[in-house]
Amino acid sequence: MLDFVAKAALILGGGGITGGVYELGALSALDDFIVHGPKSQDFDIFVGISAGSILASFLASGISVQEMCRGILGEEGHRLLMRREDVYEIRLSPLFGSAWRFLRNLGPIIRHLRREDQLVTFLNVLALFEQFLPPGIFSNANLERYVSRILAAPGRTNDFSRLSRKLFIVATEIDRAERWVFGNDAMSDVPISKAIQASSAIPVFFEPVRIGDHFFVDGASERTGHFDIPIGPGRISC
Repeated sequence: MLDFVAKAALILGGGGITGGVYELGALSALDDFIVHGPKSQDFDIFVGISAGSILASFLASGISVQEMCRGILGEEGHRLLMRREDVYEIRLSPLFGSAWRFLRNLGPIIRHLRREDQLVTFLNVLALFEQFLPPGIFSNANLERYVSRILAAPGRTNDFSRLSRKLFIVATEIDRAERWVFGNDAMSDVPISKAIQASSAIPVFFEPVRIGDHFFVDGASERTGHFDIPIGPGRISC
């Protein structure tokens, strides 16, 4: 007969900034309700997707919900203070390059529409303009730097294998539209901050994140539910 060690897992999904703040509020309410029991950072396993990957990584590092609330929600001078520029920045050069290529090809585009007996309307031209757009308008490289700075503090780590609790971060590999789980034994060499950047790269809004020879976007792109990840040998049973 097999013996199982009871473990608890916390899975935090996406939803952008709004979803992250909602989850933070829900966890704060949960901690207030459980007065004498374990808190949100005391789970054995953490799974983070998109915005939830930031919260999951901080909790797995022992950062409390209350500390995150004070920092992320704007307490000036707090080491976790998150500003807009810590999340994204617009990349103007790809946009200007796309606009220039489109204008340079505007004549051939109009001739193509006429050959296909299509009306040269604004909507038809706009539909073809999509082919010239960059894969993402913004870069979330600043988010990777923000998380890396937080996890570089004494007592923290940016290394999955050095955490005292298990942490899994989900991203979508775009060439095959496959789910990749960072923090698994085969993918524990990727820094936590880089995995978060990949998991948070909302398609079209953010440019895909390159890790090695692969490009990744938001972990919720392939699926939103990842309840199967904590279930496995030595994890939890249900």
